[in-house]
Amino acid sequence: MNAHHEYPADLRSRGIEGRVTLKLLISDTGAVETLSVEQSPHHELTKVTQNVANNLVIEPGLCSGAPTEMPINFSLNYFVDRSY
Repeated sequence: MNAHHEYPADLRSRGIEGRVTLKLLISDTGAVETLSVEQSPHHELTKVTQNVANNLVIEPGLCSGAPTEMPINFSLNYFVDRSY
């Protein structure tokens, strides 16, 4: 899964970083049906991650060979490069 996301510039400049973890319910068609926030260091990072998650299409789980809904955890890490 390759999820593109924008790190909000104002949060990056203030050094706000960390991991946002969401719990997603994936439908039998692979779309995100519901999501809930499990962990987040900042509400703006939560919003960015929710937007990414809502645009995902994931291969659904299988039960007896038939597509079925499934819960998954989805995390994005936001880190500030301090090496400059």
